[in-house]
Amino acid sequence: MKKLLVIIGFVVVFASCKTALFDKLPGEALQEFPQTVQGSYYAKWSTGAGFLRRKTDSLFFDITANRYSARDSAEYFSAELDEKHRLRWLNKKYYVIATQNEEYVNYWNFVLIEPTKRGLKIAGLMDNAELTKHMKRSFVAMNNGGDSVFVYKPTDAQLTTYYEKLMRKNAALEVFRLKNK
Repeated sequence: MKKLLVIIGFVVVFASCKTALFDKLPGEALQEFPQTVQGSYYAKWSTGAGFLRRKTDSLFFDITANRYSARDSAEYFSAELDEKHRLRWLNKKYYVIATQNEEYVNYWNFVLIEPTKRGLKIAGLMDNAELTKHMKRSFVAMNNGGDSVFVYKPTDAQLTTYYEKLMRKNAALEVFRLKNK
C-alpha cells in the first residue's frame, strides 16, 4: 500500500488521504532537475506478516532533466515539467514538485524531495492536523463528499520547518540510487 500511495502521490490523488492544497508556489523556479538529482532510484521493503514476511515489494523512480516517473509491477506514472508540473528550489536545500490540482485548478499539491548520500527522501504533503499547526489555512469549498476543502498559505520558512519535522519522524519514503552499469 505504501508504494501505491507514493505513485498516486505523484499523480496527486491519494486513495485514503487528502493531499493538502497550497495557494502559491514556494522558493525559486527551476526549469529542470539538476544533474545531482537525475537518475534511477528504487525502494524495497518486506511485505506480509510472520513467515510470509520474506516477500518483498519494490518501487522504481526515474528522474531526467525534464521528466519524472514512478513504476512498480502494476502501476506507472510519468510527468514532464510544464505549466501543470513545476519544480521549485526551497531554501537552497529541498526540491518541491508542485502539481496543479485537477479539481481546484487555482491551487497546488506538493511533493518535497531531499537529496541524501544514498538517494532521495520523498514526502507528499497531506491535509492533516499537524500541517494546520504549522501554517495558516482558509476555507475554499465543500467537496462532493460533503467534506470541507481548505487551502494552506505557508511561507517558505514554514514549509521548510514542517518538512524537517517530517524528516525527524521518518515520515518520508527513502529511495536509493541505482548504480550505473
